[in-house]
Amino acid sequence: MNDIASARASFADQVVIFKRKHNWLMCWLYIGTFGSFIGFSAGFPLLMKGQFPDIDPTKYVFYGPLVGALARPVGGWLADKIGGARVTQAVFLLMMLAVGGVLAFLPHAGQGGSFRAFLPCSCVCLR
Repeated sequence: MNDIASARASFADQVVIFKRKHNWLMCWLYIGTFGSFIGFSAGFPLLMKGQFPDIDPTKYVFYGPLVGALARPVGGWLADKIGGARVTQAVFLLMMLAVGGVLAFLPHAGQGGSFRAFLPCSCVCLR
């Protein structure tokens, strides 16, 4: 920690990262993986409580992380077999479809929605 003062760089020196394609790809990958998990995890019980007031969210919120924990070794195995980029693309597509399902099964226009369909779609989003 004594040499931390020598690790300074000007803003002009740091701006170069905005021109690097791989930096942007890693940012999107991070947002799509950890960022979406944190966002969905925080919003899941609040959305459930607000949209399905008869349901106790504390009985269901652990399903999302559980699905994610169980899917992780399967995803790793698949990535070893068919490639990490293909698995990542497939998971992102599945997550987009699941978000569409979440939106479709929420109550709207005076209709009650479907909690039984909302829950699995939400768990896939949290994968």
